Amino acid sequence: MSMRINYLPAPTWNWLKMNFKEVDEWQGKKEDAKITLPEGVTLTTLEDAENSDKSFDFNEVGTGMGPEIGKIIDDSKVATQRFVCEENREIETPVFVDLNYDGEDENGNQNYVNSYEVLLKENSSATFVFCYSSKKKSIALNQVKFIVEKNAKLSLVQLHMLGDEFNMFSDVGVRIDENANVSQVNLFIGGEKIYNGFRADLAGKYSSIESDYGYIVKGEEELDINYVANHLGKKTNSDILVNGVLRDKGKKMFRGTIDLRRGGKEAVGAENEDVLMIDEGVRNQTVPLILCTEEDVSGTHGATIGKIDEDLMFYLQSRGLAKEYIYEMMAEARIKYVINKIENENLRNRCLSFLGYDKDVEVENEVEVIGSRGEN
Repeated sequence: MSMRINYLPAPTWNWLKMNFKEVDEWQGKKEDAKITLPEGVTLTTLEDAENSDKSFDFNEVGTGMGPEIGKIIDDSKVATQRFVCEENREIETPVFVDLNYDGEDENGNQNYVNSYEVLLKENSSATFVFCYSSKKKSIALNQVKFIVEKNAKLSLVQLHMLGDEFNMFSDVGVRIDENANVSQVNLFIGGEKIYNGFRADLAGKYSSIESDYGYIVKGEEELDINYVANHLGKKTNSDILVNGVLRDKGKKMFRGTIDLRRGGKEAVGAENEDVLMIDEGVRNQTVPLILCTEEDVSGTHGATIGKIDEDLMFYLQSRGLAKEYIYEMMAEARIKYVINKIENENLRNRCLSFLGYDKDVEVENEVEVIGSRGEN
């Protein structure tokens, strides 16, 4: 049986085959993550409805992949785990969820499914890090739903560092209440096929989200991203910046939607993607989409896709740099720009080590072609 995920909220022409991603259904078992749980955060397992706190309805939190992905969780009979951050609490130590999928069953293979809910109560702040890693051939789904209450602040980091035979489904949904803020770094630097969905409902007045995405897709890898920011409250703000590198025969689809809903007056949404295509065999698809049913709003989008500008290439070559080196330097600079957004030094070094980059080299604005906020 197949199912459709990563729906574009407003479909384009069907013949373009960009409206959704069709994948096969499958089942898996829960993977025991290594979790760092700081003081001020509790973790419980919701085995059944009787153990669930009815005052927080996570069923109303939609995710980027869409409702069909929930069938995998239901069929796998995996119990959801819930994190709760205390009210009026600034939690300085990150909550670290390390999901390593190198284990296996008696037959030498295994599929994995995990489901989490995260509640940040009023006036709390916390950082959540989800790290996905594996060297084996397998498939996994991790779904996380967040409720960020009034005046709360969430910093979210997701690191996809997987082997070239691993398929990953990474699905996130977040509801952001009044004057609450979410910042996230989402990094894709390994994996045969990665499907990523992210949906943010900016429900409260002055709620905001800032997202930085970075990816390197190489070999015959495939990356499919669906990002949706729903502006529901007044004076909300969303900003997404994507820096990517495609090489060899890599394929990438990015659906980026800003939906300025009726009632969300004075909302501001912006999205921009900067893609460097190194080799002729790559395939890039980008759908920047702005939907609007409210008049007093602002929405902008843009995409820079292609090779290095000829004038810049000539300038750098005239300084004695080989063409191959220039492309490698540009690729490294783009991904390091996103890695440097991660506040934790150990995590930054872990990413750089995975990529084989020198940890001691600082790459900041080496050239003015790196996509970043406030530049170009």
